[in-house]
Amino acid sequence: MLTENGRGVAQSGSALQWGCRGRRFESSRPDQVKVTSKNACHGIFRDALKLLVIPSLCLLLLMSACGSEKTAQQAFEAGDYAVAYKLFRTRAEAGDAQAQNYLGMHYYLGLGVQRDWQQALQWYDKAATQGDPRAQLNYGLMFQNGYGVSPDMVAAFTWYYAAYRQGSKTARYYLDALAADNLLSPIQIDYAKVQAEPYITNPVVTGQGS
Repeated sequence: MLTENGRGVAQSGSALQWGCRGRRFESSRPDQVKVTSKNACHGIFRDALKLLVIPSLCLLLLMSACGSEKTAQQAFEAGDYAVAYKLFRTRAEAGDAQAQNYLGMHYYLGLGVQRDWQQALQWYDKAATQGDPRAQLNYGLMFQNGYGVSPDMVAAFTWYYAAYRQGSKTARYYLDALAADNLLSPIQIDYAKVQAEPYITNPVVTGQGS
């Protein structure tokens, strides 16, 4: 009777046939349906977690790598001079002119290291002779003001001129100031310009009338 009426006993095809979120399963037996549905749900959730976790881990690793590598320039601008000095030092010793100029600034101003004008002169010299216009300007200032070296207006004009020819407007200001104060004779000025020529590696201003 129960069997004939279908009460209390599952008839063929009467069991739950839809698994997790509409996924259909083959078996119609309640015991098999229950187990299979559970496994299917776990599988779906496991696959979903993979889709979420793997990209998240990749993004996390990428962000960690980017965040841990602060450049020397960023450290310097943030006022983290001890870190900037170490980073610039490595590059400067490898011959990087920009880093050599920054190292000169560190020693000149005493940023992250004890102030040392002799060290500043040495690093400015390395960068200036490679043609870095910022270092040439700084080197010229050292000679004009006698910082760590005897004042030398010819040397100052030489480095200002090299920096000016490579686009430094500040260097042009100092050139004009030296000329206005009559600190150099015309012969000395011509000599300084000749001395500067080997260090003008990227001229953007012609030598005509300068």
